[in-house]
Amino acid sequence: DAPNVVKGCQSSYWLLVFWILCVINIVAAFYMALAVERDDNILPSHAEQGMANFDAYGGASRMKQLFCYDGWMAAYILIVCGFFVWLMLGVGVMIRGNEDDDCKEIMSAVVLASAFGWAFVSIGGCALCCSVCCGAFQKK
Repeated sequence: DAPNVVKGCQSSYWLLVFWILCVINIVAAFYMALAVERDDNILPSHAEQGMANFDAYGGASRMKQLFCYDGWMAAYILIVCGFFVWLMLGVGVMIRGNEDDDCKEIMSAVVLASAFGWAFVSIGGCALCCSVCCGAFQKK
């Protein structure tokens, strides 16, 4: 049994998996920031990409390289799809949890986690779209 899991309550297992997915999202955010910024161990160097200096266009091309050709990002994109499905399952967990007397004590955590998860998906998705659009329209 997992620690701090309420006996007979599936909501606590949902929270445990959700926590693991959140940790993966945080690690991936650092990975993406390092890869787009400068880390030549993750993506080819600026010289290898034909860029003399780092500017907005260079960041956009490195972002394209990261999202289109990086194997770790391909795995992360699949994990994000699973994260989205897990959030949708969380709505069902909240509905069932309100009917189940054993899960009343953990439902506030499920509702809060789900709210932050949906905020991450919506705000993070908008921020990613804005970054890609701003980088795509920069002059070379």
